[in-house]
Amino acid sequence: EKNLIRSMQSEKHKYKEGVVTGQDGKLMQRFTVVPPALYLALGETDGEAKERRAALMKAHSISELDAALMKAKEIEQARRDYQG
Repeated sequence: EKNLIRSMQSEKHKYKEGVVTGQDGKLMQRFTVVPPALYLALGETDGEAKERRAALMKAHSISELDAALMKAKEIEQARRDYQG
């Protein structure tokens, strides 16, 4: 049980892993969550992400939502291009 929990991984802006356990202790399953790109783009609230979004807004004269949509498209393209 502890080894399974310790083996969970995550990669920022890509995926998270978790473990579901049953109340009786019999069920123990690892799962991976890959959030939609738009969720990731809208959830970027750290300083660096805000600066990048503001730069997109200024460069393209667009709203914050449109900048998030642009970022989501970038994330989707990066996923398509990923060869790993």
